[in-house]
Amino acid sequence: MADLSNKKNETNTDKKALVASLQVCEASRAPMSTKNIISAKANYGIVGDRHAKENGKRQILILDKEILDKFQLPIGTLRENITVENLHSQKMIAGTRIAIGAEVILEITGDCAPCSRMDEIKEGLQNQLVGQRGMLAKVIEGGTVKTGESITLMGEHSE
Repeated sequence: MADLSNKKNETNTDKKALVASLQVCEASRAPMSTKNIISAKANYGIVGDRHAKENGKRQILILDKEILDKFQLPIGTLRENITVENLHSQKMIAGTRIAIGAEVILEITGDCAPCSRMDEIKEGLQNQLVGQRGMLAKVIEGGTVKTGESITLMGEHSE
């Protein structure tokens, strides 16, 4: 496993990748609920999240806090489940696995294309977010995720 704490960010200082915030979508179009801890179930998603689905490729949305900062948006606005810092998730490709804390392993399934709902947040946001909306992932190994936990890059996996 490669620890992302040694990965340099764009300001050329060492910073550890970590979970900045956790959100759950409990109902369609409802505001995201901020949590300090969530339970991720293997091959399902986040327990209590309306997008959790067995065998789904869109179980969890991971978004870099730096993107929210860039667009001056509060955490959870883009409907992300896990807001991360210093991960640079948009550079990951499908098949990349990350470990969160001591228990959870996620596998990136692809880029999350911005939908028309983004324009409801701010006019023109859908087009501005192309390639920056976050990465979708599925749960490989379940467990609990807590705000502040470290994230470790495990590398690519091919089935």
